[in-house]
Amino acid sequence: MMMKFLLLPILVFIASCSIPNSKYDIAFTAYHNGIGNLYLIRSDGKDLRRLTTTNYTDMLPSWSADNKNIVFRSFRDGNWEIYSINSSGENPKRLTHNEAEDSNPKCSPDGQWIVFESMRDEMADLYLMNNEGTDIRRLTDQFGIDLCASWSPDGKEMIFSMMRDNNYNIYKMTLSNMDVIPLTQTPGWEKFPACSPDGKMIAFASDRDQKEGIYIMDPDGNNIHLLVENGNHPSWSPDQKQVVFQKSNGTRMGIYKINSDGSGMQKITPDSLDAFLPACENK
Repeated sequence: MMMKFLLLPILVFIASCSIPNSKYDIAFTAYHNGIGNLYLIRSDGKDLRRLTTTNYTDMLPSWSADNKNIVFRSFRDGNWEIYSINSSGENPKRLTHNEAEDSNPKCSPDGQWIVFESMRDEMADLYLMNNEGTDIRRLTDQFGIDLCASWSPDGKEMIFSMMRDNNYNIYKMTLSNMDVIPLTQTPGWEKFPACSPDGKMIAFASDRDQKEGIYIMDPDGNNIHLLVENGNHPSWSPDQKQVVFQKSNGTRMGIYKINSDGSGMQKITPDSLDAFLPACENK
């Protein structure tokens, strides 16, 4: 009997140590008087922090692979350019220097590259640069519009939205040979693809089947199903058990989370914030 009482606290201690931390940081843009700045918040809605303070707009944040930096789009120098900043809010750095509009940066899983979209050759195409803003390479150059890129977890593929024949669909590019194949083929628009951290699912926004919302599909484009209506701009939690997204309550936009099986939707940001474009930190 004595042995049972001694083992119980030990087992409880071991079990508590094995439970993963389900809380994670989310970067997002909040607007006030028409100006957007970057904020951070925990996934449980606590520890709201303002990351940038400018008189212009900072938006579309994306975490570096080690979560030490955040890249984003900003108009702070009078043109839409790509910047980086420490996740503590220090050391902002301009990465692009081009009179054309640059947008939507995403950091590679190995921490070496940033993909972004740019109008520098008249049409919106995808480009690569290293994390210092140099060695810029053009990825796409077909007639049309290419945007909203997302890396596969192994960094070997790029998932993005391409407009052809007035419809946006989701495509996959293999970076080793630049082969491009469609994952969706539907009238309307399908944007903001996001690969899950384990590479087994892709979330994306769509208005297919007259139901605007966030959908999930397999990496090959099969098994498409609706996750949540009226959501947009999905981002996966580090353990891929949840999808974080923006959604309007009819008055303001807010950041929400939902389990990957469609259950347990909860609002994260306070009602006082007009919040958009969430990005979850990495593992």
